[in-house]
Amino acid sequence: MNNDTLLRVGGGVVVVLVAAVLLVQIGRSVDEDEAADPPSDEAPAEEVVERHGLTVRATAPVRVRIESDGVEQVSGVLCRDLECSVSVDHAAEIAVELADLTRAGVIYNGSRVEPLGNLSEARRLVFIDD
Repeated sequence: MNNDTLLRVGGGVVVVLVAAVLLVQIGRSVDEDEAADPPSDEAPAEEVVERHGLTVRATAPVRVRIESDGVEQVSGVLCRDLECSVSVDHAAEIAVELADLTRAGVIYNGSRVEPLGNLSEARRLVFIDD
């Protein structure tokens, strides 16, 4: 056998071995998934969404105004006049006005809100519960 034939046979063996290893790993992954989630005869339960409300956390002094169902709840400067974090309980409509979103983070119902656009401009964010 010459060198070209040996290289072809060796390359074929390597390809077969790699394919076998991948198949074994895929088989193990499927077995682990089935073991972790055994089949159930019960209908899946409805997902419960917790309603936390709104939290604003400032990293530097920033003017904030928060309304809950049309009633002003908070107005002032976070991290100077007020504490650096303020929360409002869940409501049908919550509006928050911030002078600079680069200085504060907004968390609604447990999830951080990432507004688009220029964050250094004043914004009014309105959250409506459907």
